[in-house]
Amino acid sequence: MMEKEANMSSNLTTDGSVEDCFKTYIVLKPTSSYFIDSIFGCIVNIILGVVGTGLNALVICVFWKTPKLRLKVSYFMIMVLSTIDLSVCIIVHPLHVINSIGEITQTAKCGIKMAYQTSAVIFSGASFLTFFIMNCERFLSIVHPFFHLNHVTKHRCLILSFLPWIISVVTGIAPVFDLNIQSFITILALLVIIGTFYIYVCIYIVARKRRNSRERSISAGTDELDFSQDSSRGTTAALQSKKTVSFLHDIQLAKMYLFVVLSSIGLNLPNAVGLAMYADPVKTVDVIVHLKIWTVTLVAMNSTMNCIIFFWSNNRLRKEGWRICKQLFKK
Repeated sequence: MMEKEANMSSNLTTDGSVEDCFKTYIVLKPTSSYFIDSIFGCIVNIILGVVGTGLNALVICVFWKTPKLRLKVSYFMIMVLSTIDLSVCIIVHPLHVINSIGEITQTAKCGIKMAYQTSAVIFSGASFLTFFIMNCERFLSIVHPFFHLNHVTKHRCLILSFLPWIISVVTGIAPVFDLNIQSFITILALLVIIGTFYIYVCIYIVARKRRNSRERSISAGTDELDFSQDSSRGTTAALQSKKTVSFLHDIQLAKMYLFVVLSSIGLNLPNAVGLAMYADPVKTVDVIVHLKIWTVTLVAMNSTMNCIIFFWSNNRLRKEGWRICKQLFKK
């Protein structure tokens, strides 16, 4: 017993040595502070994995069990994103825990670390880029509604969604072949951020014009519309009302997407800053090694936050989700 305690004490006060693993590293001898950080990191990743798996699975279930939602391209894309995010929750979070346990017990393997690193890049990258495609779909729906109506379909969106997978897979396996594609990743991220900013500026301008136009129309023609007996005028008013409801629904989805954009930027920013500030190879357990536990966890956490925002911001998803949960609990 005394010998085991001595070994544990030794494990917690080692020199914090690391070993190169392709373009990354594994911790061979953790320091006491890294041991504590890793324990908390495991707890957080387990919670995120469980919560994210349940919520993303619920989003997918809501889509397939609700006929009205299955007809809409926007909800189809939410389902596609939730499928990718579900993969993050059932693969990346468990691999983080397995890798951390290996480092804590000084049995870490480069293969496990590479599986964790590669899956984190592939699935999180696919999620990030797929969401950008979703923003483009909202842009077309609001700014170019006729083009969206005639050309944007679920099938075409699904085909386009394969592009993020190709980019993410290439990015994820690049370190295995000793390829440095950091410049490509930086340029791509900047293009996505600039493109997203442009999309929401355009959406804001269109929404403001539509609101002002609607206010002028109401103030100028309310009396005439209310007291006219002409049937064609009533039909026109009904069609206009339907278009307005559809437009407001599109704007509501765009606002929900904007919350996801802000959340994604906030959760990905620490990792981006860390990569920019600490580009040199890791030689010992230093600041960047401690930060990596949490920056990569935040990136993966984005997959749980997405579905939380979806349910919080969208009344239709929330109601259908509660309905399905009640059915499950009754069984």
